[in-house]
Amino acid sequence: MSQSQCMVELCALLVHETYGELASRIFTILLRRGRLPIPTLARHTRLTPKQLRHGLVVLVQQNLIYHHTDSVTGVTHYEANYNAAYALLRSGKIMSFVETRHGVLAREIVHNLLLLGHTKISDLLDAYEAQKKEQFRLAQLAREEAQRQQEEEQEEAAQSDENGDLNGVTEIRSDTQIPDPISASSGQIHTALARLFNAGLIERVVDSMFRSPADIQDELEKELARESSGGVRTAKQKIEIANRLKHKIRDLRREGTEWRPHPRKRPFNGDHANGVNGASKRRRLSSGAANGESNYEDDGSYLDADLVIRVNYEKCTVILRNAQLVELAKHKIGKTTSQIYAQFLNLLEPRLARCRPDIDSEEDSGPTATIEQIAATLDKNVDPGFGIGKLSSARADNVKVEKLHQPRKNGVSAPDVKDSGNINGYSNGVNGNGHAVNIDDHSEEESDDPIGHSPVRTTKRQKVTFQDEHVSRHAGPEEKASRVREVRNHIELLQHNDCPFLYKSALNGGGGYSVNFETLIEYMREAETDQLLLDMFGDKALRMVRIFKKYGKIDEKALEKAALIKQKDVRTKLAEMQMAGIVEIQEVPKDANRNNGNTRTIFLWFYDCDRVLQVLVDRVLKAMSRLLQRLAHERRGAQTILELIERSDLRHADPEAYLEPHQYKDLQNIRRKEAMLMGQVGRLDELIGIFRDY
Repeated sequence: MSQSQCMVELCALLVHETYGELASRIFTILLRRGRLPIPTLARHTRLTPKQLRHGLVVLVQQNLIYHHTDSVTGVTHYEANYNAAYALLRSGKIMSFVETRHGVLAREIVHNLLLLGHTKISDLLDAYEAQKKEQFRLAQLAREEAQRQQEEEQEEAAQSDENGDLNGVTEIRSDTQIPDPISASSGQIHTALARLFNAGLIERVVDSMFRSPADIQDELEKELARESSGGVRTAKQKIEIANRLKHKIRDLRREGTEWRPHPRKRPFNGDHANGVNGASKRRRLSSGAANGESNYEDDGSYLDADLVIRVNYEKCTVILRNAQLVELAKHKIGKTTSQIYAQFLNLLEPRLARCRPDIDSEEDSGPTATIEQIAATLDKNVDPGFGIGKLSSARADNVKVEKLHQPRKNGVSAPDVKDSGNINGYSNGVNGNGHAVNIDDHSEEESDDPIGHSPVRTTKRQKVTFQDEHVSRHAGPEEKASRVREVRNHIELLQHNDCPFLYKSALNGGGGYSVNFETLIEYMREAETDQLLLDMFGDKALRMVRIFKKYGKIDEKALEKAALIKQKDVRTKLAEMQMAGIVEIQEVPKDANRNNGNTRTIFLWFYDCDRVLQVLVDRVLKAMSRLLQRLAHERRGAQTILELIERSDLRHADPEAYLEPHQYKDLQNIRRKEAMLMGQVGRLDELIGIFRDY
């Protein structure tokens, strides 16, 4: 599948930044020219066979290219995997949420897998052992250097002292930075790997992962053709073969992603004397976690040492999509509701292998979760009583409540309550932070009758708070029932919002809730597109685009009347958007004679959503490429300082201790520029996820 020039440029920059010029040259040629054998690839790259094979080994190890050997000719073709190349951009986000969910040890495991590509568990353990020895060696060198500096300072102090008394400190200084060696045992690494497997963040590597989807489909079609009887196939046989092909492709996709290991118990041989079942005794903090990290106890189980694993990027994309949805809920409703929505998505996450499910999925709807499950698994630090306005029963106007539930004369079940400021009995003025909104400041003592004989009519609205007046938090069924009711209120806010966060599913007796991700992402995609068009062309252009979406193809005069914009401004904005590829024009002749010129031709303007989406994706990819090029330019300017701090003997030392003042200032400047540029790249990556991946 050919990619745009912007996508090719961005993937080449990412591969060059991570794996060097050799791998980048091969990968770029494969992106530009498609699948190629080794002789043709060597001719285009102008590399020697040895260099070419070294580069191909790196790319295959990182799953950046597919390879397929023809069973008839024996020729191996190579094809670029642009999805894996773009996933390099999300490595930082992946390690961030892995650390947040599973701890530092899991993050280090994922980091090593990102560097190694796919690897066996035994090789991963060997890498940790080598890294542990290197950490201990560096720590010993740091201690010796600190001790030597202490002795030199004591000698200088002794020489300057007239009596020769030593007043120096005999211990290592507290400001000396000593690297913390890795203290995780092999059993703890096995436990962390099992947890990552159960979360779906890592997967088993199978042979089909190294072949392109087109090659897999061709092989399966040939296999089904050999199995089926010869002769002319009927329409029913063709449909049956197509269904069997879909099922086989689905089974191959699930072979690695949905496989889960079955850890076995390691026999106790008496060697693990430090702790129960090999669990090392480490200093524990008040929170109960060892060294402030997630506690991975060695339970004696282990995985197969020959098992080949890698990072599951499709599952990581699902987690990134859920994070985007939680941020949207926080922006539209509030913080507490977004936390409950995040827990709801976490319950659905184990049953979502990828963002886009299989077309032939047997399930009519997605996974569901009930309110009771959300309330039971919600973090105890999250109080669902916040974020929703409440009115005490003593101040409630029962007459108005009854009127809300009375049907209208025209058959409508309830009146329009948008102007009442309440939804389902709750205030619409929710700020999401748990603070009350002061609606009115009039005194309750005001009266329309100055004499005072008529009943006093209060002009002040009832005060809405965000907490119950008498909250009982007794442990037991009452607290659970109250928590379920509060969670239900937030779920109803999510359900009845203009943005379709969730819906009530008909499965499980109608008590569960699910998410239509396709509709929700389409809502986000339309909102982001409108915002980009507003920033690029202004509010008048956005108004015309919305008219195009409503009416389809429309001529200039009708557009002018519908948008209430002057003809001059309409033509100016249409020309600007046409030059940018946002709108297009179609000529429709009034009769068969096409030689009468523009007088007998109707010009219809229209807006193609799919084409505009592709244009915006290319613009975002181009902006990301320019940002990465600017980052490389800034790093070349500070190459001397960066090479100095990356030395192995200075890697764990404080740069301020060995750099000159002007060098340290330059280092701070380059770090600040890196943070700004990469932060902008991360924000643009969120747009790519909404427009293309989610």
